[in-house]
Amino acid sequence: MKKFFMTLITICQSIGSGSICRLHYTLDRASNHNSNIGTKHYRSTGNTPTSTRTTHPISFLPPTVAMLVSYAAPLTPNVNAGNLKLVNIEVPGLDVRASVPKAAARDFEPTNIETYCDCKTIPDIIFDLTIQITPLVNQLKVLKASECTVSNIKLITGEMKIIISNAIVEVKALADITVDAALSTTTGVLSLIDLCKIIATLYSLIFGCFGVVLNIVLSVEYYDVCGLFAEVAVLLASLLQLICGIVGGLTIILQPLLVVWVDIIVKLGCRSVFSFVLNVGISL
Repeated sequence: MKKFFMTLITICQSIGSGSICRLHYTLDRASNHNSNIGTKHYRSTGNTPTSTRTTHPISFLPPTVAMLVSYAAPLTPNVNAGNLKLVNIEVPGLDVRASVPKAAARDFEPTNIETYCDCKTIPDIIFDLTIQITPLVNQLKVLKASECTVSNIKLITGEMKIIISNAIVEVKALADITVDAALSTTTGVLSLIDLCKIIATLYSLIFGCFGVVLNIVLSVEYYDVCGLFAEVAVLLASLLQLICGIVGGLTIILQPLLVVWVDIIVKLGCRSVFSFVLNVGISL
């Protein structure tokens, strides 16, 4: 019995050192020392051979000793940490503190901002129109009486109508801007008087040319030529009415400047379309 307890002490020491291999080796020695512990023989009866059932020796330990063995045995292998090296791996990470700034809600209040128009102003339109019309006017002036035919004049008046129609479109684009913006030039804002002067220059250029042609045209072509000139005059009246709608106070200034061409306007049958500017003290 003394030798048996000495064996148990050896087992506990082996378990305390963490060596599982020594535990199994000590248990094997204890099993060999007392072969009656852990082995039972069953004798056969009849033809049944003798069988042997082997039980692990630790199952016959007293409860107190078995509990000691159970708690002393390490649950996980004792790894020799001295053989391991610490490996530092730097992994670039994201700055979790970064965040998307929240959009600050703003209360936008309506402000008085002038509408901007990236287009020609009225002075620019009149100047360009005068430059484009002048060569066509000169072509009409040099016509001889025999050349003042409908076919020849129609080609010239057709180009005039295209140019004036384009100017009308450009003036319509200025409907929503201020008067100062509509009259602005590279040197400042054009005055109403100066604006009326350049308008009168353009209209005098055209109506004067019409008067020259009507004085020399043959009678057989007269009324047809008047019809061609009337088409141009109607467009001129539309252009002038649009300008007067944007810039107020022009009709009073324009009336004495355009009255000199009343006779031509009447011959063309266009007195009604020009009545908005020529009706001041004039009976058409």
